[in-house]
Amino acid sequence: MSHWNNWSIGTRLGLAFATLVAILLTAGLFAVDTMGRMNDASTELVDGRYGTIALLSEAASLHEENALNTMRLILMSNVGANAEEQQRLAAHMAENTKGITERVSRIEARLETERERELLKAVTAARKPYIESRERVKLLFARGEGPDAILLMNQEMVPALDAYRATWKALIEHEHTLMVDTDNANDARFLRTRALLFAFTLFAVCFAAVFAVLTTRSVTRPIDTVVRHAERIAQGNLRERVEVDRGDETGKLQRAMRAMVEQLARIIGEVSTGASALSAGSEQISSASQALSQGTSEQASSVEETSASLQQMNASITQNAEVGRQTEASSRQAALEVEEGSRAVQETVVAMRSIAERIGIIEEIAYQTNLLALNAAIEAARAGDQGRGFAVVATEVRKLAERSQKAAKEIAGVADSSVRTAERSGQLLGALVPTIRKAAELVQEVSAASSEQATGVAQISRAMGTVDEVTQRNASAAEELSATAEEMAQQADGLRSLISFFELAERPPAAPSAPPRSAPPPRAAPAAPTYLPTRSATASAPHSDDADFRPFGAAK
Repeated sequence: MSHWNNWSIGTRLGLAFATLVAILLTAGLFAVDTMGRMNDASTELVDGRYGTIALLSEAASLHEENALNTMRLILMSNVGANAEEQQRLAAHMAENTKGITERVSRIEARLETERERELLKAVTAARKPYIESRERVKLLFARGEGPDAILLMNQEMVPALDAYRATWKALIEHEHTLMVDTDNANDARFLRTRALLFAFTLFAVCFAAVFAVLTTRSVTRPIDTVVRHAERIAQGNLRERVEVDRGDETGKLQRAMRAMVEQLARIIGEVSTGASALSAGSEQISSASQALSQGTSEQASSVEETSASLQQMNASITQNAEVGRQTEASSRQAALEVEEGSRAVQETVVAMRSIAERIGIIEEIAYQTNLLALNAAIEAARAGDQGRGFAVVATEVRKLAERSQKAAKEIAGVADSSVRTAERSGQLLGALVPTIRKAAELVQEVSAASSEQATGVAQISRAMGTVDEVTQRNASAAEELSATAEEMAQQADGLRSLISFFELAERPPAAPSAPPRSAPPPRAAPAAPTYLPTRSATASAPHSDDADFRPFGAAK
């Protein structure tokens, strides 16, 4: 068994599969041989017994057809049928007789037993008297001796025919019995073969199962041992030694695992020592970086306060400049609007004068209408009673003309008053335009001065922003260094805790720890800038150059 364990797994599996293939090959060859024998038996049954019965059936069918044709030929002779039809029927009977003779010869060649040959001789012997009596009956009918022919047919031909049929029947039944016996023999052979195949298959399955179990156990048991060692290693136990007692692949795996455990224990020991030293060094770096961070934070607070004041000043100056620009724009817009108003007043004066002229025309038309109405009334008075209705209409027209003339005079008076008012408004607006333009020029000068102040303050603010940014970078670098040192210390502690999971035969000494770290003092928050209240809702934001400024402590 020890020699078996030293074989490689591939050799053992190859031997197992080769054995199974040999068993399957033996079973397959046996099955193929058995199937060949069964095929030969089936071929013998179909080509031999069934072929003989088929020939016998064909010959018997031809014989029955000749018997029927004989009766038809006799009837045709009695009724005096066409001679050509009788000759055709006789020729067909001769052809059937030839076919029967040919099939009998083929049947004789296929017979195997003495009993078959005896039955065929009986058929041949019974055929001759039947054919002779049939020919004599045909001859008598051909001569016109019908009564003698019928008597001969009943006394000799019909009994000969019955005897002939009986021999055929006996031979066919015998051949059928032989075919049934052959089929039964094939069935019995099939049952025997099936039993043998089943027994051989059962033996092959049992043998293969036993061989597979032995082969599998020779592979799985040592692997289970290796798995148990691996589980103990996964639990952190590196103290147990892996024993090697095999020469196959699992033995190689055991040797490799033993070497791995020894190497892993050595590496873990070295990592534990390095982690202790790393933890002590990171604690020292953290203390130094915290002191640096504190000083940088104080400097950053001062820079931020100065930057906040400059931003406040810059915002105020920018706001003043913006308000000046808005006031200048409003003044110029007002001047333009005043000029537009003056032109509109002048146009209104022209329009009012045009209206006054047209009202004079309306007054003249009303006067003419009044005269026409007066003339119409005079003519109606001359006409007497016939012009009375016309006089009434003329009176009404005259009244309407008088009212129109009066209204035109009132409208003319209002238009003259409006023209004088519009002319006065135009004069006042014209005098206001130079004053508004002068105010716009003064506001423009104030806005330009504020812009120059904003530019100077913005440059100072950008310079302070650069200083603040450098200070913040230094503070951020100090804080990041401190955080990195603390994180390294934490990771070193975590690594030491992870390494403590493994159980080593000898634990390496721990490195001395650094003094405890003190928390850095809180950094003073920068003063928030206080912006002046705006006098316009459209005050501008701080200068765009300050967009890169970030308060100390903001995320980068």
